[in-house]
Amino acid sequence: TKDGTLKQTLKGHQTIVSALAFSPEGSLLASGGDLGSDGVNGEIILWRTDDWSHYYTLSGEWGAVKGLDFRRGLAAGGMDGKVRVWSGYNPSNTPFWTLDAGAPGLNDIAYSPDGSFLGVAYWDQTVRLWNMNNNPPDIFRVLSGHASMVSSVAFSPDGALLAAGTEDGRIFLWRPVDGTLFRILEPHKGRISSVAFSPDGALLASASWDGTVRLWGIAQNK
Repeated sequence: TKDGTLKQTLKGHQTIVSALAFSPEGSLLASGGDLGSDGVNGEIILWRTDDWSHYYTLSGEWGAVKGLDFRRGLAAGGMDGKVRVWSGYNPSNTPFWTLDAGAPGLNDIAYSPDGSFLGVAYWDQTVRLWNMNNNPPDIFRVLSGHASMVSSVAFSPDGALLAAGTEDGRIFLWRPVDGTLFRILEPHKGRISSVAFSPDGALLASASWDGTVRLWGIAQNK
């Protein structure tokens, strides 16, 4: 509730819960599981937010669920390097699309605000932008030049920038439209675990394994 009282506890995962995403209109919450100690693949559970009941469980051979995002349906990034996309809100264990760049694994995914592009942080030190307007989606651009693995990605609210946090603690700000590098932010002293823009796009927050959260001012003439 609004006073901070616990409203609901959702149980059903057999492994550590590693990812969360609300649907755009708020009717569903998706939660994804990590790889179990016994090699069990992480499940994706969809919950109804009106009564917090179980809606559907998605299972597959993806290992850990590394990232979830909702725009035009649900996208889920797996430890196997593939992104599964379910169209609309009629899930099944067979995704509508499976995006496979041939990379050995991935760490995070993020839709652009309008859902036209999906940014994927791969283990090969790249971010690939998938054009989700095409059927099937294809790779629109590859952002390379990171000196270490990309661990987290996020789009600015206007879609003009994509932030890529890396294992060596640096944050790369890219212009997705032309693939140019806008800026590199000075490094944390540990891996970047998450990046997030403020709703107005004026601030970027970065969280790191060094135990800090840093707030960066983002120029409006980007």
